[in-house]
Amino acid sequence: MLEIALSFLLSARGVPCIYYGTEAGLDGTSDDNRKDMPWGQNPALTEKVRKMTEARNSSVALQYGTQIELKATHDVYAHERMRPDEEVICIFNNGKKTQDIEIPLGKNSQIMKGNILEDLISGNKITANEKTVKVTLPPGGYAYYQWHRD
Repeated sequence: MLEIALSFLLSARGVPCIYYGTEAGLDGTSDDNRKDMPWGQNPALTEKVRKMTEARNSSVALQYGTQIELKATHDVYAHERMRPDEEVICIFNNGKKTQDIEIPLGKNSQIMKGNILEDLISGNKITANEKTVKVTLPPGGYAYYQWHRD
């Protein structure tokens, strides 16, 4: 749950703020803010947070783009961050099972049928359909699919 929450935080509008130790999986109980940082406690989470921050830093749309909600259900949420030459579709599966998800593109999207979008986290690629994109995400999965004008 922490990982998907951080993935949303780093894709959403505004300046993300991650409390010291969260990237290492500290839960904030007892005296976590008074002891030395236990580096290496959760290397998998730390690596994923590094990838998320690199994705945000590499994308003008994720840093400064307009945010538009594309889908909101009980288990799935998707929004888009848009700039004139770049769009990033951020998708989150908060459910307990793998989901095949169809996301409608925003009315001002420049993404056209046949355009290739690449996930800034995993490098996976998808092809846009007519005004939609389709992805499959595991439980707790997320993706930041980027399109940019060539």
